[in-house]
Amino acid sequence: MDHLPPEHADIVIVGGGVIGWSVAYWLKKMQTKKKAYNVLVVERDTTYSHASTVLSAGGIRQQFSRPENIQMSLFGAHFLRNINEYLGILNEDPVDVQFNPSGYLFLSSEKGAEILEENYRVQREQGAKVALLSPEQLKKKFPWINTQDVALASYGLENEGWFDPWLLLSALRRKALSMGVLHCHGEVTGFNYVTQEMVTSDGDPVNFRRIHEVIVQAQNSLETQPVECMAVVNAAGAWSSKVAEMIGIGCGSPGTFQEFKLPVEPRKRYIYMFHCPNGPGLDCPLLIDSSGAYFRREGLGGNYIGGLSPLEVSGSSYHQGSSLENVILLSCLRLHRRKSQTTATWMWTTNISSRRFGRFWPTECQFSSP
Repeated sequence: MDHLPPEHADIVIVGGGVIGWSVAYWLKKMQTKKKAYNVLVVERDTTYSHASTVLSAGGIRQQFSRPENIQMSLFGAHFLRNINEYLGILNEDPVDVQFNPSGYLFLSSEKGAEILEENYRVQREQGAKVALLSPEQLKKKFPWINTQDVALASYGLENEGWFDPWLLLSALRRKALSMGVLHCHGEVTGFNYVTQEMVTSDGDPVNFRRIHEVIVQAQNSLETQPVECMAVVNAAGAWSSKVAEMIGIGCGSPGTFQEFKLPVEPRKRYIYMFHCPNGPGLDCPLLIDSSGAYFRREGLGGNYIGGLSPLEVSGSSYHQGSSLENVILLSCLRLHRRKSQTTATWMWTTNISSRRFGRFWPTECQFSSP
């Protein structure tokens, strides 16, 4: 593969994370002989060191409040369970993304119990397999959970859990490439346009501007290549609004469509890994406390990962904050005595459209730098 992209592609996808490669895969899968697409994926971070995809906890759930999210996630679970029907390649090893269908467990205080019940109703209507648990039922099923202050819990019985996002990304990428998708290591730095005069239904003249070329700068190079295209897919994740600004979205005059910014902004997210030799094993779901703190097991060796979304707005820096350490440390007082040590932390930036951890943490907890 040359270091520069091709001069033409029908569809250019900006961003080679799991969304970008998924779009590329489905475009090729849905094409016909009469309507085939030449698809190019452009990714600037070839190590994926700052990519939300591979730095996430890899969770999948149907416990949402909106029917659309539930339906998409139900298909997502079907996709993972039957992944070789979609992403398998002849004469290659079967795809295994290490899907752990251990469920999500949401804990609610009295304040949030009514919302949990309403969400449960919507989820059941959409076909999700979830159950509401009283504190007594919760304690019986998960004896290791501290149920103090828990008024209600919601547990995913099927199609929820977690998987390895790096393995999913790799499988999507390999399959898409095998189907003829093109890939370029580089950064989209701008767009060229074709302007066409049009008339609105009211008879007012307007200038319609269509993307004609995507300007791609090759990795570790000052060379650029304009790629003529028919359409562009913005799959840049947390940085999608920056790509949108390149074509004027959010920079237009008041009263125009381009006045409004793409409502996607970066937010910091932290994940802590810790070791608890006597912690729960196979019966450990991905638990989300009423405070928003969460954890899940990582394998079966007494390792766990967890986090709590910080309150600060800025997502421009990858500097690790200290608030999460304090939250977890304070919540260690919540629980049964099980020795735990935090061994590492990592942080990523995710995209967002505009107290405690302690359900089984012990009284001893230490933190160390990565």
